[in-house]
Amino acid sequence: MGRADGTTITTTAQAEPGLRQYGSGRAPLPRPTTRRSHPVDVPGTHRAGPPPARRSPWETLLAAGSPFRAREGHSLIARGQPCPGVTVLLRGHLRIYLQDLTGRELVLYRLGPREICSLSLVSVLRDQPFPANVVAESDVEGAQIPRARFLELLDRDRGLRHHVLAYTAERLAEALALVECSVFGDL
Repeated sequence: MGRADGTTITTTAQAEPGLRQYGSGRAPLPRPTTRRSHPVDVPGTHRAGPPPARRSPWETLLAAGSPFRAREGHSLIARGQPCPGVTVLLRGHLRIYLQDLTGRELVLYRLGPREICSLSLVSVLRDQPFPANVVAESDVEGAQIPRARFLELLDRDRGLRHHVLAYTAERLAEALALVECSVFGDL
């Protein structure tokens, strides 16, 4: 409806066609609804209920790796061999050590259940041969994640990347404390 000053006045029904006036208030027009007799997966939507559980970094590593088993006393890798991947241990204990030409050993560390082999991690990240020897001190079970798969996981999974960096920092701090005690004794 036009006014003398050139402005136009519109009714609510004209301004908002989806609304119908009832008495003094406004109520939306009923919308058509459809009912499905079975659930339909629509990309980008979730079904009712809680979201799927997210894997822990540990579960992610185990799922990505190739399982392995070894008997007590079995040598898993020798110094200078290509590293097959990042090793995570599920059960048992591994001894990681250096050995000189006379047969003397220097134990660098031992690996137990739910631990990542730090030197396999270093070898994979640097794409270099394994720098030590590894022997099973008991029957062991674990997984090895090949280099390409491990790097893909680190790129894609921020939580895993944080876990691996924190784990590596903790192992480095332990190694430095051991060197300090060995060289300087109790300060």
